[in-house]
Amino acid sequence: MKIKIRRIIHHACWFTLLGPFTGVPLTIAITALYFRDSPWELLFDISRVLPQFLVITWLIGALPALATGVLSACLPDRIYDSRYWRSLTCAAIGGVLAMLYELIPHALSASSLLSDEFVWIVFCTGLFAGGVLGFLVPRLAGHGNRHREMNSDATQPTTKG
Repeated sequence: MKIKIRRIIHHACWFTLLGPFTGVPLTIAITALYFRDSPWELLFDISRVLPQFLVITWLIGALPALATGVLSACLPDRIYDSRYWRSLTCAAIGGVLAMLYELIPHALSASSLLSDEFVWIVFCTGLFAGGVLGFLVPRLAGHGNRHREMNSDATQPTTKG
């Protein structure tokens, strides 16, 4: 297995930067549906504390997003080359890591898994963010010279001797 350091760094940076914020609309929607009478009331409450909300969201989601990015970059080539399988795999990794990251402070108790709605919100947003970023990140800037790397064998002159 060839380790692709450039791809690992690229995925780790983009997943860490965008991962926690990708799930924010889903978090707002789930919270508005289950815990508020009106979605506009929730949006008004969030708008008053938006900077703190974004910082807390990033602090909670940065470590699972980083791990998801690194693991997605290390996928086997046959999974990584298919957008469909890469997105599904990244979604599964993102959901599981986000839930584990949330359950570790609760000492992995089964009662917190079943009773704490926040764990399920974190799982759903990790699942969503992993799937979306698994699809988008390979196309974002900074991935390197993929075209040159793919055609490097054809452009290098061969020497006889």
